[in-house]
Amino acid sequence: MLGIARSIIRFVENVIPNPDDHGDTCATLEAMRDEHLALAHAAHSAPGTHR
Repeated sequence: MLGIARSIIRFVENVIPNPDDHGDTCATLEAMRDEHLALAHAAHSAPGTHR
């Protein structure tokens, strides 16, 4: 299991670019999560989206 986790971490670090180019993949993932949550909240709160 530990080998799989390390492989996933290496893959994510290589695939997801860091916006400020400092190599902090964790910060990049958190920023992406926050952006997607904000978009989801805006779409959910838009007029006419509730039934």
